[in-house]
Amino acid sequence: MIKLFSTVSIRSALAAAALAAVLPARAQAALPQPSPQGVPAASIPNAPAKDDSVSYESIFPEISPDRGKIGMGFWEKYWAWALGALCAAGTAAYFIFRPKKLPPKAPYELAIEAVAAAEADSENLDAKEFASRVSSAVRAYIEARHSIPAPVKTTQEFLKIASESAAFDRVQRETLAGILNSSDMAKFARDSFSGERRAELAALARRFLDSDKLRCDAARETAGGAPESGGTSAETADAPKMKETK
Repeated sequence: MIKLFSTVSIRSALAAAALAAVLPARAQAALPQPSPQGVPAASIPNAPAKDDSVSYESIFPEISPDRGKIGMGFWEKYWAWALGALCAAGTAAYFIFRPKKLPPKAPYELAIEAVAAAEADSENLDAKEFASRVSSAVRAYIEARHSIPAPVKTTQEFLKIASESAAFDRVQRETLAGILNSSDMAKFARDSFSGERRAELAALARRFLDSDKLRCDAARETAGGAPESGGTSAETADAPKMKETK
């Protein structure tokens, strides 16, 4: 009996010792473990590397992702209309601001300008060139104003036509004869054409042009038309009064 009790006691003591060894280990496992965040990664064996990259979603979480093109823009939709409006504006600006086409000058104005140009170049022209330019201005005027082919006629042929034409009066015929004869002397006879004689030839040409313009304007006004543009030259504006005085 004593032996059996002794055996039971030994077994109970061994069980108590085993239980005492197991309980602390289980209690330690049940406790919460500290976080390794405060521990450097190098001190933790086999610890994964920390990701420092920043994602788009973490910065702009409320912005929705790109969903593609929404619709046509203003210029894509109305570029044809804008181009048409630009072309129309350019065309209108061209017709508004383009240089105005001047009307052609009257034969009288062209002849007066030609005589004045010959006088301005008188020092650079010899007698033949000066006389030719003055007489050519008068001949071109007669052809344009009275449809008489004066430039292709000789002096005698033209004076014969002028004497038979009702376009000129007696004084005009005499003035024409003086212009053409003086020009022939300078062109063919190599006459010394001094500055005074050149001025006389130019004055004769202007006198004829002015008197013929006055006659033509008077005839036009009588017929109910407007006078030809361009007034008489200042030198011969009083020519009719001088004739009346004589």
